[in-house]
Amino acid sequence: MKARNLIILAVVAVVLVALARMTSSRKGRLSKGQESMGKPLVEALQDAEKVNSVEKLLFESAGGTVTVARVDGRWVAPDKFNYPVKFDSVHDFVTGLVELKTGQPVPDAQLAELNLLAPGDAGPGESGTRVTLLDGDGNGVASLVVGKEHRRQAGGNSPLGAQFAGLGDYPDGRFVASGGKACLISETLTNLPDDPKDWLDNDLANMAAADIASVTVTEAGGETLALAKDPDGADLKLATLAEDEEMDTTRANNLCSVLSWLDFEDVADPAATDEALGFDKAQTYVATSKKGPVYTLTLGGSPEGTEDRYARLNAAYTPPPIEDEEPEPQADPGEEMTDEEKQAAEEAAAKKAEERLKKQEEQQKLADEVKALNDRTGGWTYVLKAYEVEAVTADRAYFVKEKEQEEDDATETEPPPVE
Repeated sequence: MKARNLIILAVVAVVLVALARMTSSRKGRLSKGQESMGKPLVEALQDAEKVNSVEKLLFESAGGTVTVARVDGRWVAPDKFNYPVKFDSVHDFVTGLVELKTGQPVPDAQLAELNLLAPGDAGPGESGTRVTLLDGDGNGVASLVVGKEHRRQAGGNSPLGAQFAGLGDYPDGRFVASGGKACLISETLTNLPDDPKDWLDNDLANMAAADIASVTVTEAGGETLALAKDPDGADLKLATLAEDEEMDTTRANNLCSVLSWLDFEDVADPAATDEALGFDKAQTYVATSKKGPVYTLTLGGSPEGTEDRYARLNAAYTPPPIEDEEPEPQADPGEEMTDEEKQAAEEAAAKKAEERLKKQEEQQKLADEVKALNDRTGGWTYVLKAYEVEAVTADRAYFVKEKEQEEDDATETEPPPVE
């Protein structure tokens, strides 16, 4: 082989060796930064004992701090007078943290841009929400910083993306930092509480309108309006209506539905006086269920600067006596019952006993539901949005309207005489 060819081959070999080293070095650097991808993000929460020791959650952001704590065996919001929070919200959030996997690494230079700096350690617009899990002694169990959402533009070549084309972008991940690792994860963590009331267990009542037999509204001045349903009717009606009057069924149905899916906006300070909350001039809404329980919603005044209403809710139930529908047949003392008659009598007695037991169980279930509601709402004053109770009024004119006049049939006119 000629010397010139040997020199060319030698140069090519050197270049190939250099490229191989550069590629190997680059792969090494990438693997070092990505070696934790797919592994648990919050390593401390992989210990079940530590997870079970969590007694408090802190959510610190530039807007303030939200605290959720376990007190006397239940999760509450200390900043809302220890009112219970939804257990599912706590459980799902902590379980979600346990299951978080490390995603695409984020360079340190982008931490501020992605709001991955902890509050207090960053300038305006650079911090996210620092989530801290504490045990009963106040010791830190785990923490992470939740930053900006990652958003994806709707559209694209995929059938699903094309379906949402033109609808803007949507969140498909979140930037987070924990244990010195900052990365992009596929979870959006949209259930972060921004306000102390976000996780409150705000379901107040859910009494189906169809179950209501009657409603009575009493104003602070004593004016009372009573409406009831006919035995086979679906709408509330006044006992008396003039011939030219009829019920405004829409408004009557709204009054009937006040306790359907009723939830509250906030809770008031339990130490506030009745006068401060407007209950010295209260308005009451009493709904009687077809099944027997009676629910009383008492409305006070409005929080300053709003049209919302302070409210209290309680229920009462007195089980009616259970009476047999038909008396048991009495055999003639002078006649001996046949075997068939004895068997029929025993079967009838067993059936009545079964029906009585069933009624007793139904009554006990209602009594338990009423007790549970009173245990949950007793001692608390709630804030309801104004629209929830706008139908509560004793103003008769609000529910009655003038009956629509039926148009008279067009009168036939005789044709003009033919001249």
